[in-house]
Amino acid sequence: MLLLPLCLFRKKPSKSFIISIVLTTIANVVVLFDFSLAMDPKANVNSATHTYKIATFNVASGRVNAAAIIAWYQNEDLDALLLQESTPAALNQQLPANLTLDCHGNLCLLSQHDFQVVRYLDRRALQGWGHYAAHYLLTLDEVEVDLVNLHLNTPRHGFELLHAPLSNYSAITRAYKNQVFESMVTSELISVDQGLSMIGGDFNLTQKSRIYQQYWSEWSNAFNKVGFGIGYTKNSRLFGSRIDHILTGSKIRPIHAEVQQALGSDHKPVILEFAFK
Repeated sequence: MLLLPLCLFRKKPSKSFIISIVLTTIANVVVLFDFSLAMDPKANVNSATHTYKIATFNVASGRVNAAAIIAWYQNEDLDALLLQESTPAALNQQLPANLTLDCHGNLCLLSQHDFQVVRYLDRRALQGWGHYAAHYLLTLDEVEVDLVNLHLNTPRHGFELLHAPLSNYSAITRAYKNQVFESMVTSELISVDQGLSMIGGDFNLTQKSRIYQQYWSEWSNAFNKVGFGIGYTKNSRLFGSRIDHILTGSKIRPIHAEVQQALGSDHKPVILEFAFK
């Protein structure tokens, strides 16, 4: 996009020059804003196919009003919502009778369907606090789906110190090692080969990161598969990045995915509509 004004300095820019500028601009938009345009994602869905909707949303430690979260859930007709950095007490105060909320620290699952907790993981082994994963069995029309709510260690405290990398080397490497450990442990909870399995949450990783490639690349990334629109989920000072993901196993059929407005958070929610294969 920075190259576009260069054409103003040429009195008679050639056709090839203009085309190259346009193509470069488009490429920059796609890369920087993680743009995706699925071609008619619902075209191949039979009208009789029963679909479901799940979402993941980091609500930034209460920046998003609990009543707004509940209203958004209902307006989007979701079947399950994975929340990170949530405020359980505030959510319970707004909880309607038809929904169930389960929280482990600031990781919460909201759903009108039956589910059971399999296990959850906290950061005591890392001398930290809070939970980074919760594993559920979610029942959708008598079909049990392995579902993991994930919030990997955030590296921002280390990266904020990059202006003095030598003196803060230990903080940077510690954040990286924590992400490796949490990814390694969580990736063993369920397998992509189980089929009826899904992982959603704030990974604090882009797909290009080494950790993502090592531990999560075998999974199908919903936005990559059937995404529509601008895909970045986290705002930063320079540009956005997609660090919130929904991953699906081999027996889940992604149909349509999109990133929506932040509702006051510094993250944007990701919604996936899917069916069973």
